[in-house]
Amino acid sequence: MKIKAMKKDAYYFKHDSNARNDEKLLNVRRNHGMEGYGVYWAIVEKLRESKNYTLTDDYDSIAWDLRVEEGLVKSIIEKYGLFVIEDGMIRSPRLCVDMEEWDNKKEARRQAGIIGMKARWSGKEKEEEVVVEKEKTPKKAKAKKYTEEETRIHSECKKIFSDLYLKYKDTDFYWQAKEMTAIVNIVKQIKFKMDENDKEDTSLVVKNFKVFVQAIFTNGEEWYKANISPTLIHEKFNEIYTKLKNKTSNGDKQSTSTGNARDNIEYLTTIASNLRGSGTK
Repeated sequence: MKIKAMKKDAYYFKHDSNARNDEKLLNVRRNHGMEGYGVYWAIVEKLRESKNYTLTDDYDSIAWDLRVEEGLVKSIIEKYGLFVIEDGMIRSPRLCVDMEEWDNKKEARRQAGIIGMKARWSGKEKEEEVVVEKEKTPKKAKAKKYTEEETRIHSECKKIFSDLYLKYKDTDFYWQAKEMTAIVNIVKQIKFKMDENDKEDTSLVVKNFKVFVQAIFTNGEEWYKANISPTLIHEKFNEIYTKLKNKTSNGDKQSTSTGNARDNIEYLTTIASNLRGSGTK
């Protein structure tokens, strides 16, 4: 047979281990024996179970519930100072004090639980926000690894640009990460314009880079000269290349009649010959 466990809080109240020796309860025991002592605690239990820890002064009903004489109930409630009757309601001052203390502790635990739950959920929400933020933040692409030869070419081209910038602008160029990335892309664009057989000639790639950049400084349009940077060259490469190439072609034509136009744009003919495209030198 299974015994159903009682809810601890529903039936809790303080019961001192030496309560039987309390002066008032000694008088109860002296006059009514252990039956009176048991009835006292049974009444306290009923008060604990009741709302506001009070009972109506209906002795008959209490006696019927406890299966004892009504006179015994009335005697214990009224004669020993263990209970108080006000406005027809019975209460135990001792029980009220104990339960007020208990209720205060229970409320404190409840409030602490609410605060703890809010903190826990707040922390969880922040974790979720971080996860969402991480999901929104695009993963950084892994930096491409270049061969030693490619790294050398990029470094040489960077130095070439810095030297030409200082020469024609009379100031140092301020390098940023994006500018170095642009150098890498310009080298790719230079190689794309070259003949297939010449693309593996690293010295020629570097030379073409220098010629192309120098052509912009000396014979490019004024806006390009004023705003020149690796990023600008990369973004406007085809446009710049086409205009310089056209100037080179015009220079070759003029040299036939004047004899001196080619001297002013000799470096542009190098662009025309080395970057013109596959199958031409």
